[in-house]
Amino acid sequence: MTISKHISHRCAAALLAPLLVMAGVSPAFAHPDIAITLRVLFDMRRGVLTGLGESWTFDAAYSRTLLDEYDRDHDGTLNAAETEALREKLIADLRRKRFFTNLTMGGKPAAGIEPVGFAAEAHNGVVTVTFAFNVAAPIDLRGQRLDVAVRDKDYTAAFKLADNAGLQIRGDFDKKCRATIAPDPQGAYFAKLVVPDEITLTCEP
Repeated sequence: MTISKHISHRCAAALLAPLLVMAGVSPAFAHPDIAITLRVLFDMRRGVLTGLGESWTFDAAYSRTLLDEYDRDHDGTLNAAETEALREKLIADLRRKRFFTNLTMGGKPAAGIEPVGFAAEAHNGVVTVTFAFNVAAPIDLRGQRLDVAVRDKDYTAAFKLADNAGLQIRGDFDKKCRATIAPDPQGAYFAKLVVPDEITLTCEP
């Protein structure tokens, strides 16, 4: 079972949420099916973003679901064939959702992303998948700001940036680029119950 199969379970909740807000129900009602710890790597070349990587570590319960389906030899790890099966399913399911990742500059779409690499591993019952993406058109960030949102607005999955090495920049040899994260109240979703974080990447001219 993959992320997309959980979406229908959230339809009723999405309809009920506005009524619950009006009734004064606590935002704690907003509880996702899947928790994902996120790490993001920006691939830079002289102030130009050429690609990015995302590492998703699933919570223990959903990791168990993935292992039950894809760890076909039941050894607690994902071999090459099992990883390939998981890759095919995730890419097919997530492509139409743009991998829950949006890049914007000045509030306008900056560029799409295309998966060019995938890896998966399981340790102590926890599954981590890593995507490598090319940016459809390289983004010149010298003196510019790029906003990156990784979020599932159906709130089937909740992304939280890892406390350790959550944001990394590769190829910025002049140390002119900086990645930060801050709450984005304007981007609140799921009946405004969820205030997501937004990642910002800036580079000096």
